[in-house]
Amino acid sequence: MLESEMRERFSFEPRNFFLDAWSLLRWPSEFFARLEPDGPLTPPTVHIALCALAAGLVDTAMMILGLQEGTGSVVINLLTIIFFPPFLVAYVLLMSLLYHGFCKLLGGYGTWRASYRALSALCVTTPLGLVAGRFDALWLPLLGYWFYLLLQATVGIHAVRPRRAWAAFGGLYGLLLLASLIVRVFA
Repeated sequence: MLESEMRERFSFEPRNFFLDAWSLLRWPSEFFARLEPDGPLTPPTVHIALCALAAGLVDTAMMILGLQEGTGSVVINLLTIIFFPPFLVAYVLLMSLLYHGFCKLLGGYGTWRASYRALSALCVTTPLGLVAGRFDALWLPLLGYWFYLLLQATVGIHAVRPRRAWAAFGGLYGLLLLASLIVRVFA
């Protein structure tokens, strides 16, 4: 694959939404290595909104199909589709601040803008998370893959040493698994 083709694959342009999602999920290390860390904030924000819109549509479809409990109200479903994008944008803004601080603690040197762009790319997993959340056994592998994607972003965008990133995110994932088991056993 040519360098120009590779760069074109990894953009935040809405017309490349599905291609970008596929590229991130299939080749995360290449995606983050070629992601412009200090690019404009508008394209990733639009990307977050598109991911949230897709998640809202998936959520509504799951309610219609009876896979998820809901009010059954069309108005509530429409409000979910309308209001989820700004809430997800606000959430990613907050989480990018926390993630950026975490990367700084690990010795990374990327900018906050790079953290925001990396986390906005990870929003493609939001609709998958809604589906996996309905099936108890599916959310743990998805969470593990999400941590792997976050690890790739940390190494690719913030230049944190891979061993340090694996130890930090592996430890966090282990703690989440332990907490999940404790809740399962005592719930």
